[in-house]
Amino acid sequence: MKKTILLAALLTLANWASAQESLSREEALKYALATHMNLAALKSAPVKVDADLKYAVGAKEGEYGVLVIPECKLTANRMAKAGDKVVPVAQLWTHRLVPKNGDTVVAKDSLNLVSVTGPDGEVSVPLFILGVRSKADGLELLIYGKDKEPLVTVPMKSIDTKQEAPIELTASKEGDEAGRITLKFRGKYEASFLVTDPDA
Repeated sequence: MKKTILLAALLTLANWASAQESLSREEALKYALATHMNLAALKSAPVKVDADLKYAVGAKEGEYGVLVIPECKLTANRMAKAGDKVVPVAQLWTHRLVPKNGDTVVAKDSLNLVSVTGPDGEVSVPLFILGVRSKADGLELLIYGKDKEPLVTVPMKSIDTKQEAPIELTASKEGDEAGRITLKFRGKYEASFLVTDPDA
C-alpha cells in the first residue's frame, strides 16, 4: 500500500507504451525535493553526485516510475575527458523498476534503498548512481547500486542534437516484460538500458 501511494506522490516512468506520461518541470522538481529530504541516507551512495534538483526529469504510468536528476557540474566536455576514474553524471530513482544486466535482473540485495517521506509515511525507494568512464572504444555508462562495483555497464554513443535540459529521458516498450530507458546528455552523448519489474 505504501509503495503504491509513494509513486502516486513521488516518482516517475512507465508502462512502456503510448500511455507513458512525462513529468512537467514542476512535478519533477517536487519529486526531486522529496527524494532529498533524507540527506544523511544519500551519503551511503558509492559515487557522490551533487544533484541539480531544478533540472530533474522523469515520467510515470500507473505504479511504475523513473526520475533522473543530473549532476550540477555535468558538461559534455567533462564527460569527454573522463578517464579511468568515474565521472558522476546523475542520480536515477525508480519505483517498481530495476535495471537489467543483459538478461539478468539486478538482485534486490544490491539495491541502495533510501527512506523517503510521502503522504502515507516513510517508504524506501532505490537510488542508482550514474557515472561515465572512458574505454578504448569510447565512453560507457555505469549504473551503481549500493556497492562500489557497477551493477550494469552499457556503451555510450556520440550524438549531435540541440538540447535545452542537461539530460533528456525517453522510454519505450521492450518485449512483454521490460522497457528501455534512453538518456541524452547535453545533446552530445546517448545511452540506453533495460529495466523491468523485479516482482513480475
